[in-house]
Amino acid sequence: MEIKHTDFNRDTLNQRMHLYEKGQTKVKMGHVIIPTGARFPATASKSNPEEEFSYLVKGKLIGEIEDQAFTMTAGDFIHIPAGHQQWCQNVGDEEVYIVYTLVE
Repeated sequence: MEIKHTDFNRDTLNQRMHLYEKGQTKVKMGHVIIPTGARFPATASKSNPEEEFSYLVKGKLIGEIEDQAFTMTAGDFIHIPAGHQQWCQNVGDEEVYIVYTLVE
């Protein structure tokens, strides 16, 4: 797991997107809004079959990926490997807004 600020090394995501252009991978994009104090998912944890690349646009959150704690604030980027259990919680005073890309 790696959390980086907006100047993150884009090589991994760029390589995956290049494979997408060649039809060798699938890409899904979306966003998540987490209200103040809320946890995502609400109980337990979740994992994705795809690699996840998420950018925190607004807010502050804490969480765990495979039992490793992390904190993110606006401007942070994170890569979550496929199959890793994860959860997060909004610990700020405003809603959290995350933009994500899932790459299979």
